[in-house]
Amino acid sequence: MGEAALALPPLDQDGKKRPSTLPPGVTRQQLRNEWFYKKRVAPDGTVPPRARELGISALQRMPLSPLQVRTESVYSPLSGAVQSQAITTPWVFAGPKPMSDTGDVYGNGNSSVRVNAIAVHPTDAATLYIGTSFAGIAKSTDSGLNWNYLTDGLPSQAISAVVIDTTAPTIIYAGTGDAYNYTPRGQHLLGVGIYRSTDSGATWGRFGQSSFEGYVIRQLAVDPATSGSQTATILYAAVSDGPSTTSRGVWKSLDSGQIWTRMNTGVGFNASAYDVVIATGSGNPTVFMSNQVGAYKTTDAGANWSAMTLTGGAGVTPDNPNQDKARLAFAKGVLYYTNSTGTYSSAQAPLYSYASNGSPSVKGNLWKSTDLGATWARVAAANGFCGGQCFYDQVVSVDPNDPNHVYVGGVDASLSNNGGTNFTNYASFNPPAMTVHSDQHALAVAPSNSAIIYNGNDGGVARSADSGATWANKNLFLAGGLFVGISQAGDGSILGGLQDNGSRISTGSYTWRGLTGGGGDGGFSRVDSGNSLKSYHTYVTGGAVAAQLIRRTTNGGADFTAAGVTDITPAAAIGTEGAEFYAPTWLDAANSASLIIGLQHVYRSADSGTAWTRIGAVNSPAGAGNYIFAVVQAPSDAATIWACAGNNRCYKTANAGSGNSATWTDMTGTLPTTQAPTAIAVHPTDVSTVYVTYSQYGTLSSPLQHIYKTTNGGTTWASAGIGLPDVPVNDIVIDTMAPSNLFAASDVGVYNSLDAGSTWKRSDTGMPVGMIAQSLSLQTGNRRLAVGTYGRGVYTLTLPAAPPVPTGLAGAVQGTSSITWTWNASAAQYNVQAYGVYYATNPAVLIASVTTPTFTFQGLAPGTAVSLQVTAANGVLESANSATVSATTTLGPGQPGPPIGTPLGVSSMSWTWLAASGAVSYNLFAASSPAVLMANTAAVTFIQIGLATNTAYGLIVNGVDVNGAGLSNSSSLTSTLAAPPTGFALVAATTSTLSFSWGPNGNPAGTSFRFDYTPTGGALSSITSTKTTASLGGLLPNATFTVTVGALNADGLFTASGITFSTQTVSVSSVTTAVSASAGATVVYYAPAGAVTATIPPGAFAVNVNVTMSTPTSFPSAVSNAGSLTGTGVGVQIDLDQAVQPRLPVSLSVGYRDSDILGLDARRLLLARFDPGQNTWVPLVSSPDPGGSRVVALVDHFSAFQIMQGSPSDSVDDAKAFPNPLRPALGQNSMTFVRLPADARIRIYTLTGALIKDLRADATGMASWDGANQAGTRVASGVYFVYAQGNGKRRTLKVAVQR
Repeated sequence: MGEAALALPPLDQDGKKRPSTLPPGVTRQQLRNEWFYKKRVAPDGTVPPRARELGISALQRMPLSPLQVRTESVYSPLSGAVQSQAITTPWVFAGPKPMSDTGDVYGNGNSSVRVNAIAVHPTDAATLYIGTSFAGIAKSTDSGLNWNYLTDGLPSQAISAVVIDTTAPTIIYAGTGDAYNYTPRGQHLLGVGIYRSTDSGATWGRFGQSSFEGYVIRQLAVDPATSGSQTATILYAAVSDGPSTTSRGVWKSLDSGQIWTRMNTGVGFNASAYDVVIATGSGNPTVFMSNQVGAYKTTDAGANWSAMTLTGGAGVTPDNPNQDKARLAFAKGVLYYTNSTGTYSSAQAPLYSYASNGSPSVKGNLWKSTDLGATWARVAAANGFCGGQCFYDQVVSVDPNDPNHVYVGGVDASLSNNGGTNFTNYASFNPPAMTVHSDQHALAVAPSNSAIIYNGNDGGVARSADSGATWANKNLFLAGGLFVGISQAGDGSILGGLQDNGSRISTGSYTWRGLTGGGGDGGFSRVDSGNSLKSYHTYVTGGAVAAQLIRRTTNGGADFTAAGVTDITPAAAIGTEGAEFYAPTWLDAANSASLIIGLQHVYRSADSGTAWTRIGAVNSPAGAGNYIFAVVQAPSDAATIWACAGNNRCYKTANAGSGNSATWTDMTGTLPTTQAPTAIAVHPTDVSTVYVTYSQYGTLSSPLQHIYKTTNGGTTWASAGIGLPDVPVNDIVIDTMAPSNLFAASDVGVYNSLDAGSTWKRSDTGMPVGMIAQSLSLQTGNRRLAVGTYGRGVYTLTLPAAPPVPTGLAGAVQGTSSITWTWNASAAQYNVQAYGVYYATNPAVLIASVTTPTFTFQGLAPGTAVSLQVTAANGVLESANSATVSATTTLGPGQPGPPIGTPLGVSSMSWTWLAASGAVSYNLFAASSPAVLMANTAAVTFIQIGLATNTAYGLIVNGVDVNGAGLSNSSSLTSTLAAPPTGFALVAATTSTLSFSWGPNGNPAGTSFRFDYTPTGGALSSITSTKTTASLGGLLPNATFTVTVGALNADGLFTASGITFSTQTVSVSSVTTAVSASAGATVVYYAPAGAVTATIPPGAFAVNVNVTMSTPTSFPSAVSNAGSLTGTGVGVQIDLDQAVQPRLPVSLSVGYRDSDILGLDARRLLLARFDPGQNTWVPLVSSPDPGGSRVVALVDHFSAFQIMQGSPSDSVDDAKAFPNPLRPALGQNSMTFVRLPADARIRIYTLTGALIKDLRADATGMASWDGANQAGTRVASGVYFVYAQGNGKRRTLKVAVQR
């Protein structure tokens, strides 16, 4: 933007200048920067490191949009998958190339993007490189006739310095960052370091990122003495602005730009450096630099610097120490230096790193020194050359071959051929306009031909071949433009507002015509979709709304100051409201008379801006910086308007027709409030579906989302941009003919979504990679999408239109269950990717998507009528539905009766059904999804085997005749039987509870089990559940129950376990059981350590007895007659109420807990009986049962019993037998051999030597003889020899049997 275009505005129709609306001390450039960076910085004004580099990298990892690249996947209306071939052309450059300034305020000539730097080849004056504000580096080899951009895809396209190595001209250096575009913290988004090319710009490397990120490289200087090397050339860089003063100043590299060191330190050297030059031919390595404070030089390669005092005659004092900008030029011993006068005040620009005071009192000065800066003279003829904005326009250059030829530039441009004695103006903002565009930034004299001069300005490049006497515009083929907003008409015209170059219109060619009176910074222009002669143009604001903010033309914008052009700024807002630097607008595509503009409030006009109605009061705090940022009306509902404001909140009114009484609701909800909203889009037919895009660069640790969507009018929001690069999204459009097709413009390019924001692909084929896409416009009539970039102009993409409706739909009946449909394939030119098959209902229902023109509808019932329609789809749009065609399947045999299932067991089922009339056989299907054909049978019965236990099965049966299958019939689900539970047992008993468990025996999860229990003398009760346990509670001690359990299948059929037993609860301290002499009994006592069970056979007692079991409080500590025994303290006391003992062996089982036998071997446990007469423990031959946690033994005498661990003897030396003699008549049923080694052999012989019994000792060293021989016959009374043998030893014992 040329500040002169703001400070010296053009004349309006009435001859009056446009009024200034700037707050005191604030320039429009500051407001423009604020508008640009509010979309990009964090709340603290910073930009994350490597922000754009990471964003471009993420973009390049994204797959390309299926609209622009061939893929192998198949798109379908049903699935939304991508299509199989490309269906649109790449983006096409639409200009400007160039912008025509004929008749405009900038001069007669063509304009392009702003040029910040120029470098001319040292030996070829036709070859030059330019650095642009946002378009990158461009090169021309024919004196500027044709241009090629060289740096597409690099992290930054903002270039402020370009130099060529004079010895090796293939080596080019470029400094990144735009000196005129910075954040409120002074940080430069596009400052990413220094680029270097060693192949004349074909490829580039990047250096100095860690030192220079966020800063501007204002100038680079190559030391000619070391030039020509890729590793040893000395360079100097002037670094300005940026977030920290400690990184500003002059830096030096000793290795051709790879590593950099900051040179200037100390007082006054933390200021921004603006220029650096090396004095050639001076006989010493003198380097000059200028910064925000003054001018300095070094004669020792930067080790030491000294300030140069500016004195230019009597009474001249050093210039302003806080100057806006300062530049240098040196040739043949003559040094020129520019700076500015005026009063600096930090209060004038509190948000910026240095002041940019553009008031008319700040003028440019030119100084000249012929003794390497020792003394200076002010060049009076150049006073005021900046034109009032030295902060923006200030440049000086000198002919390297003749220092009397000096060139200066500010708003205008001037030259002197006599060392500054006088100057001639060759570029002027004010009429009469000249060829060279205003606002000068770069001047370069060709080293090989001093007559050739190149000028870089806000409008591109100009060239003189006669030392500046005449100039030629060189922008004819230089593409570029900093577009803010664009709008399209149906006839192909595109209207756009640009930074620096006002509003431009294209009518189909690359040339964009300037609009007279539309200079300065153009904003959001709007053109009538159906009449390109009618359009609206906005001009920037300075904070307060003033006249000429928005104007209307009805003659194509040929002359915005002549007849047919009207200032339509809302009168009620002038002088009372503020607005964003570029006030947002919205134009109804269907009614060009309906226009909306967002200021502090929202205004709408129904008559092309003649009259305006304020739409209520947007609920946002008033004041600077909190104006409407984006505004849009719902296409399908004029009562609904959305607006997002500078407080980062979004609002909606649903009664805009109420005008000033309309009410607004804050709909921000979960939308971010630390990011600035940038654009709003409302679904063309669904007022409840809205998209909002958001600003700001995120970080790897704190990523941000940049597109949000609501489908309920803003009640809730969800991200619709997951997976996108973490960069600002600046605009979004909805394809009105295919609302799931979205395009979004971001800081690294354009994205496309074919599924309403669920997924996104990059859509930049044909565009420069990584460009800032600022604005989008979709022209529904011609299906053309346009994007305005911030640097490289406008690109367009033609979207596909809907294919024609398919023809020739016909249905061919295929028997009783299917119909095959066919239709004519669409012509290849329509790029049809899929066909949709629909039920012909109202509305039609999509049932399938196919890639060929045929579809078979299967699984139909006999005699079914089907009516279908088809469509054709090309990946974005779908045709209208075809005419309806109907077909009916053939009738088959009658319907059989429903199958009835009867379970035959746990794995089989019997099915029967009634016959179907006319059927010769039956198809049998498993009732699954989908149904599976199992068999075909002529019978009306079927046995299904191999089924799962307790599982439901169903059967589908249909009859078959010569025409095919008839109507089917289905069974109810029937379950196989459940398997009987296993392992049913009592697991715990107390005096009041009983607990049982069992195994599921393979029954599936969820099987129900029925536990039946009957108390003695009581009625049967049941518990049904899916558990494999049951518990009874609240019982009386010694209560006896008969219990059983079974399983139920899903149909309730019961399968018994086959296990039934009686049990009882535990007594309090003992249990007494009456035992019949004739019947015997099983006595159970639930001792604390476990169950004690005595199984008393019938006849064990001669009389009826009462057996009492109790737990002793302690056990005698008497010794054992069987050797080493270890007591456990677990046992039972058994007492009789009669003075009798068992005549037959009684099986005694004593339970224990694991804690009772810690440290003992469960396999060597035995039961020992206490003999009170001998005061000893008599071990019993026992059967330990570790798995059942019990020990079992046969006993023939009741007293105290204890579980003990027996230890075998090491030898047979102490072997002993008892009772000896064995007296069966006294109830002694066996003789026990003890104190034996484990597995010792015991052989019993008669006195004559006949072997009658061969025994083995158990693990405890015990063996038992029942007084019988090997055949089981009782031996006679008498004496017997016993040979005990173990561990290599033998011993002989005598034993006797007395009957």
